[in-house]
Amino acid sequence: MVALLDRLTTRQLALIMGGALVLFTTTSFSHLIWPRIKGYRAALNSYTVLEQALSGGNLLEQQLDAARGAIEALGRRLHGDMADLPLNQMEAYIIGRLQRISWETHMELVSVRPGEGQTVLMFREVAFQVEVTGTYFDFFNWLRAVERELGFVVVKQFEISATDRREANPRLRVNLTMVTYRALSS
Repeated sequence: MVALLDRLTTRQLALIMGGALVLFTTTSFSHLIWPRIKGYRAALNSYTVLEQALSGGNLLEQQLDAARGAIEALGRRLHGDMADLPLNQMEAYIIGRLQRISWETHMELVSVRPGEGQTVLMFREVAFQVEVTGTYFDFFNWLRAVERELGFVVVKQFEISATDRREANPRLRVNLTMVTYRALSS
Protein backbone atom coordinates (compact mmCIF):
# COMPACT_ATOMS: atom_id res chain seq x y z
CA MET A 1 0.00 0.00 0.00
CA VAL A 2 2.86 2.37 0.88
CA ALA A 3 4.61 1.54 -2.41
CA LEU A 4 1.43 2.40 -4.27
CA LEU A 5 1.16 5.74 -2.46
CA ASP A 6 4.83 6.52 -3.24
CA ARG A 7 4.18 6.09 -6.98
CA LEU A 8 1.26 8.59 -6.95
CA THR A 9 1.93 12.23 -7.54
CA THR A 10 0.56 14.86 -5.24
CA ARG A 11 -1.99 15.87 -7.86
CA GLN A 12 -3.27 12.31 -8.31
CA LEU A 13 -3.52 11.87 -4.55
CA ALA A 14 -5.49 15.14 -4.26
CA LEU A 15 -7.88 13.99 -7.05
CA ILE A 16 -8.47 10.62 -5.36
CA MET A 17 -9.09 12.27 -1.99
CA GLY A 18 -11.39 14.87 -3.60
CA GLY A 19 -13.35 12.15 -5.44
CA ALA A 20 -13.70 10.13 -2.24
CA LEU A 21 -14.90 13.24 -0.40
CA VAL A 22 -17.46 14.04 -3.15
CA LEU A 23 -18.67 10.40 -3.16
CA PHE A 24 -18.97 10.38 0.65
CA THR A 25 -20.82 13.73 0.66
CA THR A 26 -23.21 12.69 -2.12
CA THR A 27 -23.98 9.34 -0.50
CA SER A 28 -24.52 10.94 2.91
CA PHE A 29 -26.80 13.59 1.45
CA SER A 30 -28.90 11.16 -0.60
CA HIS A 31 -29.30 8.55 2.15
CA LEU A 32 -29.30 10.59 5.35
CA ILE A 33 -30.26 14.19 4.71
CA TRP A 34 -32.59 14.11 1.65
CA PRO A 35 -35.16 11.66 3.15
CA ARG A 36 -35.43 13.90 6.22
CA ILE A 37 -35.96 16.96 4.01
CA LYS A 38 -38.72 15.13 2.09
CA GLY A 39 -40.36 14.06 5.37
CA TYR A 40 -40.22 17.62 6.67
CA ARG A 41 -41.83 18.96 3.47
CA ALA A 42 -44.60 16.32 3.62
CA ALA A 43 -45.30 17.15 7.26
CA LEU A 44 -45.34 20.86 6.49
CA ASN A 45 -47.75 20.26 3.58
CA SER A 46 -50.05 18.14 5.79
CA TYR A 47 -49.96 20.82 8.46
CA THR A 48 -50.94 23.46 5.91
CA VAL A 49 -53.84 21.36 4.61
CA LEU A 50 -55.10 20.67 8.14
CA GLU A 51 -54.78 24.32 9.07
CA GLN A 52 -56.81 25.32 6.02
CA ALA A 53 -59.41 22.66 6.81
CA LEU A 54 -59.80 24.02 10.35
CA SER A 55 -60.10 27.61 9.21
CA GLY A 56 -62.32 26.84 6.21
CA GLY A 57 -64.55 24.01 7.46
CA ASN A 58 -67.56 25.48 5.69
CA LEU A 59 -65.62 25.62 2.44
CA LEU A 60 -64.76 21.93 2.74
CA GLU A 61 -68.41 21.07 3.41
CA GLN A 62 -69.44 23.10 0.35
CA GLN A 63 -66.87 21.27 -1.78
CA LEU A 64 -68.19 17.91 -0.53
CA ASP A 65 -71.77 18.95 -1.30
CA ALA A 66 -70.73 20.07 -4.79
CA ALA A 67 -68.94 16.75 -5.36
CA ARG A 68 -72.02 14.79 -4.18
CA GLY A 69 -74.21 16.82 -6.54
CA ALA A 70 -71.85 16.16 -9.45
CA ILE A 71 -71.88 12.42 -8.69
CA GLU A 72 -75.69 12.39 -8.58
CA ALA A 73 -75.87 14.31 -11.86
CA LEU A 74 -73.50 11.84 -13.54
CA GLY A 75 -75.55 8.92 -12.18
CA ARG A 76 -78.74 10.49 -13.53
CA ARG A 77 -77.06 11.11 -16.87
CA LEU A 78 -75.93 7.49 -17.00
CA HIS A 79 -79.07 5.75 -15.70
CA GLY A 80 -81.80 8.38 -15.71
CA ASP A 81 -84.26 7.99 -12.85
CA MET A 82 -84.29 4.21 -13.15
CA ALA A 83 -80.96 3.40 -11.49
CA ASP A 84 -82.43 1.83 -8.35
CA LEU A 85 -85.60 0.30 -9.82
CA PRO A 86 -86.13 -3.48 -9.91
CA LEU A 87 -86.35 -4.98 -13.40
CA ASN A 88 -90.16 -5.32 -13.55
CA GLN A 89 -90.69 -1.75 -12.33
CA MET A 90 -88.01 -0.52 -14.72
CA GLU A 91 -89.94 -1.94 -17.69
CA ALA A 92 -93.12 -0.12 -16.62
CA TYR A 93 -91.14 3.04 -15.99
CA ILE A 94 -89.52 2.95 -19.45
CA ILE A 95 -92.82 2.26 -21.22
CA GLY A 96 -94.48 5.16 -19.36
CA ARG A 97 -91.63 7.51 -20.18
CA LEU A 98 -91.61 6.47 -23.85
CA GLN A 99 -95.37 7.20 -24.04
CA ARG A 100 -94.94 10.63 -22.44
CA ILE A 101 -91.98 11.46 -24.72
CA SER A 102 -94.00 10.36 -27.74
CA TRP A 103 -96.87 12.67 -26.80
CA GLU A 104 -94.49 15.60 -26.25
CA THR A 105 -92.70 15.11 -29.60
CA HIS A 106 -95.82 14.36 -31.70
CA MET A 107 -94.78 10.76 -32.34
CA GLU A 108 -97.16 7.81 -32.17
CA LEU A 109 -95.88 5.00 -29.95
CA VAL A 110 -97.22 1.93 -31.74
CA SER A 111 -95.70 -0.79 -29.55
CA VAL A 112 -93.10 -1.53 -26.90
CA ARG A 113 -92.08 -5.11 -26.17
CA PRO A 114 -89.48 -6.03 -23.57
CA GLY A 115 -86.90 -8.32 -25.15
CA GLU A 116 -84.10 -10.57 -24.07
CA GLY A 117 -80.76 -8.93 -23.51
CA GLN A 118 -77.30 -10.41 -23.43
CA THR A 119 -74.63 -10.31 -20.75
CA VAL A 120 -71.77 -8.01 -21.72
CA LEU A 121 -68.78 -8.19 -19.38
CA MET A 122 -70.24 -7.33 -15.96
CA PHE A 123 -73.45 -5.78 -17.32
CA ARG A 124 -76.82 -7.19 -18.27
CA GLU A 125 -78.65 -5.72 -21.22
CA VAL A 126 -82.30 -4.77 -20.81
CA ALA A 127 -83.70 -4.65 -24.36
CA PHE A 128 -86.93 -3.19 -25.74
CA GLN A 129 -88.40 -3.58 -29.22
CA VAL A 130 -90.01 -0.21 -29.96
CA GLU A 131 -92.13 0.87 -32.92
CA VAL A 132 -93.03 4.53 -33.49
CA THR A 133 -94.42 6.56 -36.37
CA GLY A 134 -94.02 10.23 -37.17
CA THR A 135 -92.13 12.70 -39.31
CA TYR A 136 -88.37 12.74 -39.63
CA PHE A 137 -87.90 15.84 -37.44
CA ASP A 138 -90.33 14.54 -34.82
CA PHE A 139 -88.37 11.29 -34.71
CA PHE A 140 -85.12 13.22 -34.29
CA ASN A 141 -86.63 15.18 -31.39
CA TRP A 142 -87.99 11.92 -29.95
CA LEU A 143 -84.50 10.37 -29.91
CA ARG A 144 -83.02 13.43 -28.17
CA ALA A 145 -85.80 13.38 -25.56
CA VAL A 146 -85.23 9.66 -24.95
CA GLU A 147 -81.56 10.33 -24.33
CA ARG A 148 -82.37 13.21 -21.97
CA GLU A 149 -85.10 11.36 -20.04
CA LEU A 150 -83.82 7.81 -19.87
CA GLY A 151 -80.09 8.38 -19.52
CA PHE A 152 -77.68 6.10 -21.29
CA VAL A 153 -79.77 4.19 -23.84
CA VAL A 154 -78.24 2.53 -26.89
CA VAL A 155 -80.12 2.01 -30.15
CA LYS A 156 -78.74 -1.37 -31.13
CA GLN A 157 -80.73 -1.96 -34.29
CA PHE A 158 -83.21 0.07 -36.33
CA GLU A 159 -85.28 -0.05 -39.48
CA ILE A 160 -86.92 3.01 -41.03
CA SER A 161 -89.53 2.91 -43.75
CA ALA A 162 -91.92 5.47 -45.23
CA THR A 163 -95.62 4.82 -44.67
CA ASP A 164 -96.62 6.54 -47.94
CA ARG A 165 -93.90 7.05 -50.53
CA ARG A 166 -96.03 9.37 -52.68
CA GLU A 167 -95.88 12.26 -50.17
CA ALA A 168 -93.05 14.81 -50.20
CA ASN A 169 -92.60 14.56 -46.41
CA PRO A 170 -93.97 11.10 -45.57
CA ARG A 171 -94.55 9.74 -42.10
CA LEU A 172 -91.93 7.24 -41.07
CA ARG A 173 -92.42 3.89 -39.39
CA VAL A 174 -89.40 3.20 -37.18
CA ASN A 175 -88.69 -0.19 -35.62
CA LEU A 176 -85.75 -0.12 -33.24
CA THR A 177 -84.16 -2.11 -30.49
CA MET A 178 -83.22 0.03 -27.51
CA VAL A 179 -80.88 -1.31 -24.84
CA THR A 180 -79.93 -0.05 -21.43
CA TYR A 181 -77.29 -1.66 -19.23
CA ARG A 182 -77.39 -2.65 -15.57
CA ALA A 183 -74.65 -4.05 -13.40
CA LEU A 184 -75.08 -7.79 -12.85
CA SER A 185 -75.35 -7.28 -9.10
CA SER A 186 -78.50 -5.14 -9.62
